[in-house]
Amino acid sequence: MTRSLLLCLTFTLLVAGCAGQIVRDKTAYEMEVKLMSEFSGQQSELLTTWIGENCTCTEAPAFSTPLCQKSAETVVVAKARVPWHAKMMMINAGLSEEEPGETPTPPKPTSLCPASTATPPVPAKDPAPAEGQE
Repeated sequence: MTRSLLLCLTFTLLVAGCAGQIVRDKTAYEMEVKLMSEFSGQQSELLTTWIGENCTCTEAPAFSTPLCQKSAETVVVAKARVPWHAKMMMINAGLSEEEPGETPTPPKPTSLCPASTATPPVPAKDPAPAEGQE
């Protein structure tokens, strides 16, 4: 009898679970979401700096290497969507009712093309000075 009762109780817990219950501490979860957002922002800024120092763009415009292209895609998506996802995480955890709106569309990765790699205009050449003139 005890064994049947124990099996029935175990089955009930497995089926019912903790539906509707927030198991995590509210403050800890809010801090985790905040830290995730901050770390993502910091990493995006570091990666943006790396792109500016190590990548070039062609006239198309397009990045000259796949690594630069992938890095730029990562940055624009993170900058555009992490704040939206953080708001959704809070809603899904039952800790906020603030609607984040539509999923943002990130800009094109080439928006991060370093300005210094844009094809510069060809400077006009000064005519060679005539002999005896400087």
